[in-house]
Amino acid sequence: MSRYAFRAGAAAAGGFFTRPFNEPVPVQAASFLMPVGGYGSARVEQFRFHEIISFKAAYTQVIGTQHEQNGTIRYETLAAAVVEGLNILDIVTADRVVARLTSATPAEAKAAELEAVPFGSYFENLRIAGQPVRPTCHPHLFDAKSKSDILKNATPLFDADSTTTATPMTPSRDARLRFSIFQPLKDQVAGATIFPGCRIQIASFGDIFLGEFVVSAGHRQLTMIRVELHSPEEGEVAFGSVEGNGSGY
Repeated sequence: MSRYAFRAGAAAAGGFFTRPFNEPVPVQAASFLMPVGGYGSARVEQFRFHEIISFKAAYTQVIGTQHEQNGTIRYETLAAAVVEGLNILDIVTADRVVARLTSATPAEAKAAELEAVPFGSYFENLRIAGQPVRPTCHPHLFDAKSKSDILKNATPLFDADSTTTATPMTPSRDARLRFSIFQPLKDQVAGATIFPGCRIQIASFGDIFLGEFVVSAGHRQLTMIRVELHSPEEGEVAFGSVEGNGSGY
């Protein structure tokens, strides 16, 4: 008898520093789904890592269920992470960071490509160096649920992001795609340089990446904020990260 193995994970924050100290940032509010599905959640209040990172609250949840719709069994998965009151060195702040990834797979399509979308992922009052930044999700992303669909309709997505690791010219089923879920930023940040792919570089701080989305035929990973700190602090931290897939066996 065939079965379906669920897979989903979510974490609010984590990373590491190599300067001015060599120390990990413990993963916060991590949730992990068992292969049989079900529900998991975690919550952290008033987190502070030295005087570098803080947030008021963070929580995650993962859900894996199956149900019958119009005579067809469907396997549905959710991975979500929320960070409230985020502050990174008083340079990156946000009232809310929301990462959300959902998928639904019909039972007869267990061997097909995963169909998943990051609908409902957003920032509330995101500011960089005190200046508002308003990323907007790319509308084409919600029309292309599978990797093949993304490759067929990907030109607008890839044109917006020079950091993509695969292009429509190399539509390998096994290759991974990496791009931002957001359209090119229209906001200007004084003292920073904005690159394609929602990458913001600040010389005295580091590189900020917004809405990084990694896509393969059977897996998705979304990280809402990733920061590569260069100087005087050095390290890498991420916030609002979710991933998932599923497969029959």
